[in-house]
Amino acid sequence: MRRADQALLWAAVLAVLLCPEPGRAEGLFEALSGSQEVTYSLISTKTTDASGTRKTQIGNFVGRDTLRANYNLLPTLNLNAGGSYEKNLSWLSGTVEGETEITRIRPYAWLTFRDPTFSLAAGYDRSEDTTKASGAETTSLVRDTYNANLNWRPTDLPMTQVRYTRTSTRDDPLTAVDTQEDQIFLKSEYLYRGLDAYYAGNYVDTRDGIRDSETRQTTHEGKLLYTGSFFDGRVALTTDHRIRFTQVTAESGVGFVGVIYVWHGSTAAGEYLAGYVIERSLSVD
Repeated sequence: MRRADQALLWAAVLAVLLCPEPGRAEGLFEALSGSQEVTYSLISTKTTDASGTRKTQIGNFVGRDTLRANYNLLPTLNLNAGGSYEKNLSWLSGTVEGETEITRIRPYAWLTFRDPTFSLAAGYDRSEDTTKASGAETTSLVRDTYNANLNWRPTDLPMTQVRYTRTSTRDDPLTAVDTQEDQIFLKSEYLYRGLDAYYAGNYVDTRDGIRDSETRQTTHEGKLLYTGSFFDGRVALTTDHRIRFTQVTAESGVGFVGVIYVWHGSTAAGEYLAGYVIERSLSVD
């Protein structure tokens, strides 16, 4: 069973487990919606000259089916799932003949928990494109994306956001694309009167199976801003400090390639620090 089918199946199972009452089951079915679109076109031309008469036809058929479900399983728990299926068929007849068929599948499922101070969401979506052409090999491009988001907004404490994403992209047959990217993002911000303290960190790990390489990028960014007035507004104070640091590491199948460090800082008066260091080395077994 494909991962997309598994994701939709587990979403349906979860809905059944959390909504056993008949009334809730009816509510879930009422939350279902769908649509169907069909487009057909045909262009026919006839050309007559000294060599004879030639007739050419160019046709195209597009069918798209969409199914969606957006339902609150609990007052604080929401299920948003669905998908689309599209078939695009084009053909040419006459002096030159050929046919191309493109199939696109887009399933997705999201489960979200929310309350006034905390929210958590997990989701999955898939993009699958398959192309069949006369006289050519059937090819596919598949992208699977997994997401997890967390938001925390406590009273009088720093707001925090964490996000994780994994994206896998590959073609079939496996000839040109085989990548996997993991991204972790963290953001925390504290606001108190005129004070704004902010931190954001981002980590991206990209692996390429075709080229046997891996790249890791880490970014840290901080901000400290303060605005205030004293002595009944006769004296105003504003300060703004920012700093950003980025590290990029690249590796290949033959060994360690290099590291790049970049940092940058600034204040309200202007830039006060900028620089970089590059180290490279190569080792062969």
